[in-house]
Amino acid sequence: MECSVLLGAYNHLHLKSLVEFMRGMVWEAPEDVQLIIRKQWESKFRIIDLFPEEQ
Repeated sequence: MECSVLLGAYNHLHLKSLVEFMRGMVWEAPEDVQLIIRKQWESKFRIIDLFPEEQ
């Protein structure tokens, strides 16, 4: 199984703005797009499905 992974590390990221921006992009398979985040003081990552209505 293959997939594309894009990584980034940001200070002072406004998560809501990033999610809105990413939802406005054209995706080949929007039902597969996930955002995996961990805030600075959190111990675990969490997954946000950007297009849950497509699933």
